[in-house]
Amino acid sequence: MIPEIQVLILSMTPISELRGAIPYGLTLGLPFWQVFLISFLGNLIPVVFLLLFLGRVSNFLSSKFKIFEKFFHWLFKRTHGRVRPKIEKYGKIGLLIFVALPLPVTGGWTGSIAAFLMGFPFEVAFPLIVSGIFIAGTLVSLASIGGFFLVEKYLNWQTLLVIVAISFLIYLIFKIRRNQNKPRAGAIILNKDKLNHFKVAVRDGGRENFFIISDFDRTLTRAFVLGQKSPTTIGQLRNGNYLTSDYISKAYALYDKYHPVEIDSRISREEKNIKMQEWWSAHFNLLIECGLTREVLEGVVKKKTLQFRGGALEFFDYLYKNSIPLIIMSAGPGDMIAEYLRQEGRFYDNIHIVANFFEFDGGGKIINVKEPIIHSLNKTNILLKDFPFFNKIKERKNVILLGDGPEDIGMIEGFDYENLLKVGFLNEEIGKDIKIFKKNFDVILPGDSDMKWINEFLGSFWVFPK
Repeated sequence: MIPEIQVLILSMTPISELRGAIPYGLTLGLPFWQVFLISFLGNLIPVVFLLLFLGRVSNFLSSKFKIFEKFFHWLFKRTHGRVRPKIEKYGKIGLLIFVALPLPVTGGWTGSIAAFLMGFPFEVAFPLIVSGIFIAGTLVSLASIGGFFLVEKYLNWQTLLVIVAISFLIYLIFKIRRNQNKPRAGAIILNKDKLNHFKVAVRDGGRENFFIISDFDRTLTRAFVLGQKSPTTIGQLRNGNYLTSDYISKAYALYDKYHPVEIDSRISREEKNIKMQEWWSAHFNLLIECGLTREVLEGVVKKKTLQFRGGALEFFDYLYKNSIPLIIMSAGPGDMIAEYLRQEGRFYDNIHIVANFFEFDGGGKIINVKEPIIHSLNKTNILLKDFPFFNKIKERKNVILLGDGPEDIGMIEGFDYENLLKVGFLNEEIGKDIKIFKKNFDVILPGDSDMKWINEFLGSFWVFPK
């Protein structure tokens, strides 16, 4: 086979990419500039395909073949777990950094999959990945040329291979030891005595002294669908052409401005609250400006980009048939949450939604957002006693709280409960956030769990409906 074609094919393949193609091309005696150019362009070919067609191809294959559904679920969840920390820390530049590091499981393939999972549009992701591949190519070229120089000057190829083999063995040992130290999936009960005490209190108090308060996004809904991270309720609007053509770019501009503040541990909570209020208000004004309507909201929900967790519908049925109130508190649009429940036939009269509700004009167009605006960090300030349904729960002193982050604990702030059980859905990689969850929750359900543990726990008190 022609040497140039060999280099091109190697640069297009996952795992190898240009970090394998460049040193291989140099060993074939090809000119450096030619090797670099072929490897760089070859690495870009799968990037374009992945960014443009991965969503459609993965959805089609997953819907037709169970094996592909399992494969894409594994691939997307694994990729998202690797890239998420850099994106959260550095914003979109984190994607460039991830691609630029010429290490195993980084590069254009993984970066393109990550960009798809994070919802980056092509015009945003492609320049970042191109820049990352160029930097990676430069680093690999310098390392390759330096390696060849050392071999020719001081070492031989046999010695170099031994060094590489030993380094790889050390890497494998480190990885195995790290995986052995990771907690395993399954419900994690942090205080069995407290759990047992709560059981006794609920059983003695009865259903009339009990209610549940829950977050919505990635708590009642799945965090991953077909392996792809689910957007938030409102985030779905960025992933389709529902509004004016400039909405997506303006929405991402707000994200790039405010999200780094949201996750920066050096900024005080008071200052973050101010910035989050600005962000949510600006985004809602943008939705009004870009023509969001009730019809659009209903159409987005019908696509079912979000899916309830396994067992969630049975959970809703159980609470309704046992006359147990469910309070859903969310920073998302309450109208969309209500529509999700309505389309599943589960918007029962025992369910009360505390979220951001829109005001519509006679034609169904949004003209305002009702106060107070709920954002990601101010659930502590949203008091249940300020809502009409409070009289239905004020005497119920035993409470289960469901959330997917420590901020959700604030949902119960100001309520005079006697017994509280906090259950946290740890959707991401268990090793990273487990310490934070242990500080804030009583029971942890890792790995994008279904509602099985919750339903079985409730079923131990009163008969679960068939």
